[in-house]
Amino acid sequence: MSEWKSTHELREWMKQHYEGMNSNGVWMPEGTGLTYRKTENGYKLVRMMDSDESRDNHDRMKILMWD
Repeated sequence: MSEWKSTHELREWMKQHYEGMNSNGVWMPEGTGLTYRKTENGYKLVRMMDSDESRDNHDRMKILMWD
C-alpha cells in the first residue's frame, strides 16, 4: 500500500458516521471486507477477509480513525 492520507471530507464523514451509531453497533463498510463494532473509545475490528485489499482497507481505516 502506498502512503495514504485522509482528507477533511473523509474525516468529517467518519465523525458523523461514528456519532450516529449506537454503542456496540456493527459497521461493515461496503466493499472493504471489514466488520467493526463501535466501542466507547472508537471502533474494534471484529472480522477481516483474508486478502491484501482488506488489509489495505483496514490500514486506511486506522489512519482515518486516528486523524
